[in-house]
Amino acid sequence: MSLPLVSILVTSYNHEKYLSRRMGSVLAQTYPNTEVIVIDDCSTQSNRKILASYAGHEKVRLVLKEQNCGLVPVMNEGIRLCKGEYILVA
Repeated sequence: MSLPLVSILVTSYNHEKYLSRRMGSVLAQTYPNTEVIVIDDCSTQSNRKILASYAGHEKVRLVLKEQNCGLVPVMNEGIRLCKGEYILVA
């Protein structure tokens, strides 16, 4: 029996102070069948530099917006990108 895929959606906008800790927590989860969708909403802080370190991770998909859209459009885009049977917003 295969485990259902769980999509973890991470929205990112100007919270560099907590971003590494947040990503570390998401990636440290023990449930094995996950994907992580991260959307940065055109942050003006160093969020993109921090997120670049996760670009090669097999479970992480980064989406870097070129124009700030706001939380609701970013969440809607993230949900559309999720492939899992379940979605967790982290």
